[in-house]
Amino acid sequence: MEPTLLLGIDEFTMVLTVEKSKIDDIGSWPLIALDTIKKFVEMTDIKVIFGKQAQLIGKVPQGYTIGYQFGDNPFYFAIAYHPDNVQMGIVIKFSAYSWSYYCHEWTLVHHSPMNIKQFASLTVSDEFHSRLVELTLPLTFRT
Repeated sequence: MEPTLLLGIDEFTMVLTVEKSKIDDIGSWPLIALDTIKKFVEMTDIKVIFGKQAQLIGKVPQGYTIGYQFGDNPFYFAIAYHPDNVQMGIVIKFSAYSWSYYCHEWTLVHHSPMNIKQFASLTVSDEFHSRLVELTLPLTFRT
């Protein structure tokens, strides 16, 4: 029997950016960032699946200063932005545990499986751009 290679997504980071033409001045960025976060959370059902939004104390992704977590969960999930640096955009970080939990709960809530391609398609918007910037891919060989 030929060995089979199984490839999946373990953890990942996504960045949301807003076109600079939509930002009047740097002072409006925090409000735009918060509005973008709100839209992203609604589009992906983050609050439904993880729980209530709260300020993230400590462990804000490197380079970012304002972060949020959702629910009181035993895994790392964060959304963050820097109020003075529009170019950094808004970062979304899923740990392996949070991604696994999200996929499981999505399936229960929506009666359909979740994968990275479907998640990325949920984030398509005229108001912001999303891109995956870091993926950890576990490889499993099955014989």
